[in-house]
Amino acid sequence: MTELPKRIRNKAIFREDNSSFSLGQNHRYYFVLSLDEKLLPELPVRLVSQAKAIARKVVRGYELDIPFDYFD
Repeated sequence: MTELPKRIRNKAIFREDNSSFSLGQNHRYYFVLSLDEKLLPELPVRLVSQAKAIARKVVRGYELDIPFDYFD
């Protein structure tokens, strides 16, 4: 009997309340938002606000040449 190797999980680079941004083993970036089904009416607002917050963190963290007013 042999044991299967453990799954390698992506480590979050940046986190927000309901979302995370990570780099996968396949060298692709992932943005994941998780929200309870009851909060569906809030989904668009939370998605946009958390995606903007993570985008700002990426610009600052990687010193990208993108103006901040681009996210407003």
